[in-house]
Amino acid sequence: MVFGNQDETDIDCGGDICAACPSCDDGLHNQDETGIDCGGSICAACPTCDDGLQNQDETDIDCGGGSCGPCTPKCPFYTNINGDLCWTTPNYPANYNNDDNCVINMQGDGRINVRSFNIEEYYDRLTSDDTWYSHIGIGLNGTNVLKGDQFTFTSDYMVTKPGFDLCLT
Repeated sequence: MVFGNQDETDIDCGGDICAACPSCDDGLHNQDETGIDCGGSICAACPTCDDGLQNQDETDIDCGGGSCGPCTPKCPFYTNINGDLCWTTPNYPANYNNDDNCVINMQGDGRINVRSFNIEEYYDRLTSDDTWYSHIGIGLNGTNVLKGDQFTFTSDYMVTKPGFDLCLT
């Protein structure tokens, strides 16, 4: 293996005589890649279902498509008269359904303003990281949040209530 003989652009590849040199965008699983054009010591990491990006054939960030599990539906949202982005449980102000769930992705930094919060105590909950809120949402009002923070609402299979109406201020 000699670099630069003939008109090679790398060791035994490139130029007019030799085959093209392997690269991270040649559509082949070569070099030390762990996938096609990704992974290994040279190319960018391969996409996964937990990389925080909407890639592969995902229909949303890290979910949907043929590669990842199904996406949790987004909670309904609206903009109030003050221009604040607000979220509700499905069907609000009517009762949410049994086995309902939805996710809220914070679109900016701010504080949570609880306009209404009435979910089944203990069994139905709104969670963020290791914190969960239930019943009347004690501790949620005024909570500081950052863009990208996520809240997930889940209900069980029995009692339903009106749910919540929350705004980012």
